[in-house]
Amino acid sequence: ANGKDLYCAFATDVTERIKALEQISMYKDILDFSCEAIFWVNEQGGIVYVNEAACALLGYDRTTLLQMTVFQISRTRADRSWTGQWKRLRERTRLLFEEVLEGADGRTVHVEISANMFRGPDGDLNISFVRDITERKRHLEQIEEVVYVLNETQKMANIGHYQFDIKNDSVFY
Repeated sequence: ANGKDLYCAFATDVTERIKALEQISMYKDILDFSCEAIFWVNEQGGIVYVNEAACALLGYDRTTLLQMTVFQISRTRADRSWTGQWKRLRERTRLLFEEVLEGADGRTVHVEISANMFRGPDGDLNISFVRDITERKRHLEQIEEVVYVLNETQKMANIGHYQFDIKNDSVFY
């Protein structure tokens, strides 16, 4: 137009978008580096997210765990019991229970799971915080064993009491 160049520009303020992305990144870092193992599991039992602590707990790398299901890492969970548990979680939104998992090396890991139902845009997820209680279980077993021995000792002690008089070389019942 009349030999002059015309330019048209549009600008959009992306400050809020950048802040939101930074916040999402921060939340992801919090999850990834939490000392509690975190698993996100879908309705079919597929593992869709794990953090570093979950990988360390079971000895799997993240890629491997994300290709697995809870049925592959659980020594006690079967497909049929998963359906019932998913239904209970949906009804109550939170469950706390114990489970026995199997590490990559075959070792048994006793865990306490705090499962939380999350209804997201892509469907429901079980967001589970998993704590290793193997040592706690071992200590409880030791306490139970000591209590058993003490109880048995008390029973034996009640069979008969006696005293031995060394001076007179005699026994009293």
